[in-house]
Amino acid sequence: MRVQGNILLDALLKAEVVRCSAEAQAETLARVAADERARGNTPYVIPVGGSTAVGAMGYAAMMGELAGQAARLALSPAAIFFHRARLARMRGCSPAHACTASILP
Repeated sequence: MRVQGNILLDALLKAEVVRCSAEAQAETLARVAADERARGNTPYVIPVGGSTAVGAMGYAAMMGELAGQAARLALSPAAIFFHRARLARMRGCSPAHACTASILP
């Protein structure tokens, strides 16, 4: 099996991955955050689903960065397609459908 994407990044960065059932997500997130606070850390808690104003701004910033990279490489994509349930919910689409974010020249 080829490891890629977030799983690869987790491995490369030696991230501690805490797995739980879907039913236990909120409880596990709260427990892990409390554990980190007890260690003297300040966790940034992203709610289950990740749909926050900060998350939406992250996607917007990513699109600007991607547009800049495309321009530097003389690429002119007509559109970038995301098939992500979280982005779909943020854009008001059904999670079952891909949302499109256009890059304008």
